[in-house]
Amino acid sequence: MTGDAPRRAPGTELVPALVNRLANTLPGLVPGTGLLVYGAEDGTGWGRASAVAAALACGVLAVRGFRAGVRCEARRLVVRGFVWTRVIPRAAVTGVTGFPAVRWTAPGGRRRWTPVTAFVELSEETGGTRSRKRSNTVSLRRWAARGQPPAEAGRESAVARDAADGPDRRRAGGKPGCPGPGGRFRLPR
Repeated sequence: MTGDAPRRAPGTELVPALVNRLANTLPGLVPGTGLLVYGAEDGTGWGRASAVAAALACGVLAVRGFRAGVRCEARRLVVRGFVWTRVIPRAAVTGVTGFPAVRWTAPGGRRRWTPVTAFVELSEETGGTRSRKRSNTVSLRRWAARGQPPAEAGRESAVARDAADGPDRRRAGGKPGCPGPGGRFRLPR
């Protein structure tokens, strides 16, 4: 390879464990394989061509599933999902939710959020994969908190509060274990 290829900006790559990345390829690989088998058995040219085209689309889905994750750079955040990639300027990031999703403000002032599907925790996961996803979410929160302007005197920003609390703590009103504002649960400290 020559020096002509563009270089990526330095940053931190946050991705799930390898077993999760391989599992993320299944939504593309399984139907893609079935479509190729169907196309091989179909006698018409149109049937084969459409099966191959659909199998190629499934291949793209499989690759995107493997690459799903987040890249935290100095001036931007790159969120790669199964269907699209979103590039968010660091200054626009306002928080990271427990889902997890990145809250941000568009240049026009519209409030947006982008889910980070690679870090969504499932109840059937092993402890190691769940721990890796939580660790990645905490790292994402810390990255977001470092990019925020200082909070007003006496008030901490929501991003800094989320980063300090970690993934298992939610700040909401009400008693521990009871829904607070916005329908969120407050976990006991």
